[in-house]
Amino acid sequence: MGSYKVGYGKPPKATQFKRGRSGNPKGRAKDSRNLATDLAAELGEQITVREDGRSRRISKQRALIKSLMARALPGRCAGNRGNVGALCTRHNGAARRY
Repeated sequence: MGSYKVGYGKPPKATQFKRGRSGNPKGRAKDSRNLATDLAAELGEQITVREDGRSRRISKQRALIKSLMARALPGRCAGNRGNVGALCTRHNGAARRY
């Protein structure tokens, strides 16, 4: 083997990465996303909504919040309490108020 010592932090020459070759040749798959990324992309899309006789373009997230609040305001909030709370957990503990 010569003067090269094999030990901690010094693997055998035959098993070291070759020059010009990546340690992860295939890399990360292009379409590998997680739930949070998919949800953020979906909620960020724009849709057309008719409100007060006019068409408006708003995000799906905004439309979801508007529909939940419209159902919760007349007193049918028992079923929506968890939904509104889940949406508000990121905003300074607003879910605790519901």
